[in-house]
Amino acid sequence: MAKYYVLSDLHLASGILNDFSDGALSGLKSFLDHVEDDATVVFNGDTLDFAQTPVPIGNIEDADFVEKNLKKVADLPVLDNPLVGTTEKESKLKLELLIKSCPDFWQALSDTHGRGVTFHFIAGNHDPDILWDSVWERLCQEVGGQDTSRLHLGKKLELKTTSPEKTVVSIFHGHQEVGPANKFENWSYEKLGPVLA
Repeated sequence: MAKYYVLSDLHLASGILNDFSDGALSGLKSFLDHVEDDATVVFNGDTLDFAQTPVPIGNIEDADFVEKNLKKVADLPVLDNPLVGTTEKESKLKLELLIKSCPDFWQALSDTHGRGVTFHFIAGNHDPDILWDSVWERLCQEVGGQDTSRLHLGKKLELKTTSPEKTVVSIFHGHQEVGPANKFENWSYEKLGPVLA
């Protein structure tokens, strides 16, 4: 019988807006160490907090790239505008900042994936940026290297049992169901892997 583990709302961001503490990282590493090699981990939205990660400045190859951008975060105004978004290029730069500012997080994912664990990433209201092709490709490269066959992306995962009742379990991030403040009006983009619907 296949084993699935579901994690939601890790909210890894950069700098002072990062809700993902060192204790959370330690707990995640411990959890991932105990996941069976043939299991599936579902990251059910808001794994990465693009909404609280500023668009980086400078060259990502510069030695002080992370430090320069963490200082910038402290100077940002608080935005209260649900229409604020980012382009694919800006989202990819944000991902680079997230990768460089929390290498232990990415190493834990890469190590776990390297053991044979499958990952499904479901987009949430703080990380729809992963639906951009170049962002998803870069995330796959960071986690899976050359082996991306066990990395999947979508907006919902449906699991069907083989029992006579044909039970269906739907896993999705709840932002589309809780009201207009977090709901996306145009949530029709489909980038789906196997078993995702």
